Amino acid sequence: MPGSKSWALGCGIGLIGAALGTGCLQPPGSDDDASDDDAADDDASDDDAADDDVDPDLDVPAEDADHRIEGEASFDVAGWSLGVGDLLGDETDDLVVGAVGAALPTDTPDQHGYGYGRGAVFVLPGPPPHDLDSLDVAAVVLSGEVPGDGAGMAVALVPDVAGPGLSLAVGAPHNGRNGPWAGAVYVFPPGSAGSGRASLDTAPLILLGPSEGVQAGYSLAGGDFDGDGAGDLLVGAPGDALGTSSGVAFLLYGPLEPGVRSLGEAPVVIAGEGTFQMVGHAVASAGDVSGDGIDDVIVGAPDYGESTRGGAAIFFGPVGAGIREFRNADALILGDVADAPTGAGCAVAGLDDVDGDGWKDVAVGSCYAPGYSYTGVVHVVRGPLDGEIDLGEVPGRLVGETPSATFQGMSLAGHDLDEDGLGDLLVGIPGVAAPGLDAGSAYAWVGPFPDVESSLSDADVRFRPEGVGSWLGASLAPIRGWTDTAARGVAVGAPGYPDGVGRGGVYVFGWP
Repeated sequence: MPGSKSWALGCGIGLIGAALGTGCLQPPGSDDDASDDDAADDDASDDDAADDDVDPDLDVPAEDADHRIEGEASFDVAGWSLGVGDLLGDETDDLVVGAVGAALPTDTPDQHGYGYGRGAVFVLPGPPPHDLDSLDVAAVVLSGEVPGDGAGMAVALVPDVAGPGLSLAVGAPHNGRNGPWAGAVYVFPPGSAGSGRASLDTAPLILLGPSEGVQAGYSLAGGDFDGDGAGDLLVGAPGDALGTSSGVAFLLYGPLEPGVRSLGEAPVVIAGEGTFQMVGHAVASAGDVSGDGIDDVIVGAPDYGESTRGGAAIFFGPVGAGIREFRNADALILGDVADAPTGAGCAVAGLDDVDGDGWKDVAVGSCYAPGYSYTGVVHVVRGPLDGEIDLGEVPGRLVGETPSATFQGMSLAGHDLDEDGLGDLLVGIPGVAAPGLDAGSAYAWVGPFPDVESSLSDADVRFRPEGVGSWLGASLAPIRGWTDTAARGVAVGAPGYPDGVGRGGVYVFGWP
């Protein structure tokens, strides 16, 4: 995708927090009802492409993964978020794993697990050793400041946003420096993360949620949204912002300077117009959907609008300064009101051109979709995009496999997986109830996409879990050089592994 060399999938998993005992989106006392970006533009040989043709009707069990990388301890919830890119500057993909429940040895037992842990991110350098099986060999571990921060809810690897090269951004939406659940984002410019274990408060740049309950850093994305060649940072904050509880997304144009500052100073704020709309629940670079050569912004709001139909707003870059209302987006994608509440916008992703017409496309996930027994629905919305778009009128949709699956959320990521020039889509639904409750699954759908309703059970590749409670598919990213079976691979987070205990982990599969 334009302007990005890495994936930034953020939380991406919607309402999975409810399954862990605390709402993913509510600050304490709230009565509201309870992961991207782009892949590296790496070149591949024609031989690699020929070797990696997709087998139709292919199930890949988790037991066949090239690597199963487990969290360090029970309740770490590792794999909640993923990032991939050459973070260490050695021309190989590195893997960043968010573990929202991680604790330090000095923390008490009740300060561990989702909603309680300080959280951490683990940086694993590539290519990995053949026997890699645990995050305890990470080259860098950055822990949240205090228990309850939930650090690692989102990660983003953003090129040239704070100096030449990839910078690491880490979201901790429950951080309380500016009040309970105000949130924080920590930005490490290239080379500044060091090695070994450290606290996130060592970050050269710290961006703080402006007030209590904002939940800044719940989602993150990067891109070049003003076309100046420097990376820019998009921060989702779906909580109580601007005194409306509508949620917002903050856009900061790079290059960013070191320091500690409030996100209230961000030059661009994308905001809803009502209460509890969850604007900023998901954010991503849409790529250049307007065709002007500049990346565009997409922001999801799953409780937005009439009958909480949900939606996603696309603002064409460069986005003008000031408070920009969600409803005034250049392209406003709304959930199917006949099926409301749909939860449209719980996950969003920019796609390469999926149908060969020369326009970039986007994917929008609907996590409720009661008309489909809450299996969840993914719409591929084809460019050019402009004006108001009703998902009920968009031809073709991908429907989940099992009822109630997406109460635990959804993750989306776009990439040309088979390198045929058409965009492809990765979908994760961690609540799929096969072989048991919340086992999860991930899917690869290779473009072009159908114009009729289709089931994700018909995806070109389906990555299947080892057991119940794994939440496989909570996060997703393509990765290179990490498998013996293929030049390309797919990393899939499973934060509930094993059997819902919540140690968590990441599977890395070679592309079939």
